[in-house]
Amino acid sequence: MIEYRRATEADLAEIVEIHIQCFPEYFLTSLGKKLLYSFYKGFFDESNLFIVAYDNEKMIGFIMGQLDKSMARHNFERENAIRLFFRLLWLCLKFNKEALDRCTSRLFKRFTARNHLTFSHQSDATGLSMGVLHEYRRQDIASRLMFEFESLLKQYNVITCTGSVKGVNFKMHNFYIKNGYSVVEEAGGNKRYLKYLEN
Repeated sequence: MIEYRRATEADLAEIVEIHIQCFPEYFLTSLGKKLLYSFYKGFFDESNLFIVAYDNEKMIGFIMGQLDKSMARHNFERENAIRLFFRLLWLCLKFNKEALDRCTSRLFKRFTARNHLTFSHQSDATGLSMGVLHEYRRQDIASRLMFEFESLLKQYNVITCTGSVKGVNFKMHNFYIKNGYSVVEEAGGNKRYLKYLEN
């Protein structure tokens, strides 16, 4: 029987491992385990909006997010500025597409703004990351994780929650629509979704 519960600090290492397995090509993954762990730890310490799924004693999935005006990402970038700079430089020298895109967007922000979401629809909370091990997919585990995550948000009196999808990803688009979200912004193929949570 699959158990869903709020994460503990002891779960973070397994969350990092699942992230790496589920998102091998993502920029965060390319930062390496130590920085990835530091990234998740910052959000955990700030508000712990993490839900994990376990099958017996094996973690099989997770979801995490942030409340409005979260400082976790800013603090992560500030506290790891030097390590991030050299890691980003190294990735650019290896022609890592995600790293090059990030450098380009910062250097030429005004030319690439049309490809980025404007975040004009503010919300009380945002879902940032969710992963389910491949062998456990197609069992509605992701939908249950989302349900538990939204239930946790309600404890903080959250009324609206958003999520975003980068690029053309019909699977995630259908997932958000299936779980009651609507597209509120679209730019350069990226989509932002919003849902009003019922009490």
